[in-house]
Amino acid sequence: MKTKISAFGLAILLLVITVPDTALPQPDGLLWTVETQLTTNPADQLDPCISGSYVAWTDGRNLDTDVYIYDIETGIETQISGSGDQGLAEISGDWVVYTDWGLGNAEVLAYNIQTGEKRQLCANAANQRKPMLSGHRVVYEDDRNGNWDIYMCDLETDTEAQLTKIHKLGSGLQYCNFLLVVETAVRVASIVFG
Repeated sequence: MKTKISAFGLAILLLVITVPDTALPQPDGLLWTVETQLTTNPADQLDPCISGSYVAWTDGRNLDTDVYIYDIETGIETQISGSGDQGLAEISGDWVVYTDWGLGNAEVLAYNIQTGEKRQLCANAANQRKPMLSGHRVVYEDDRNGNWDIYMCDLETDTEAQLTKIHKLGSGLQYCNFLLVVETAVRVASIVFG
């Protein structure tokens, strides 16, 4: 016995066959994706971040913690940090920034995924840590003035600016000037605390 399939039935069959298994409609109406494990190493992998097709994270598979990147499109994993402990990576576009404790104190380093260039953002002997990255701007904590302030480094112009500064007022009050950096303007604001 032969079975005939109508054009409509054939279209439905082809649709079912060609729907990728990474996007599965669920009964609750949400579109779920199939998770993919990026590394099978039994050590800890922490602090993931993603930009485009790249994922960066802190990895404990060696005798210390290191920063790795993974290209989702090619499946290639690359260790981008050196000896000593590194971690707390952020990624945006072609750049990864992270804290490196292997240089004697905490330093912020930037790594360009396309060129392999690696650079230390600040030559000051104080600690710089916890970088955040958006495009070509990096902000980070810095204790060169005896307390933690926020600095910004521009990866395109290689310039640095202090964004916060603590001022002491009478009666034990302090205020903090900081720059609010947005894509189109820079604003100065103050908060008072005591």
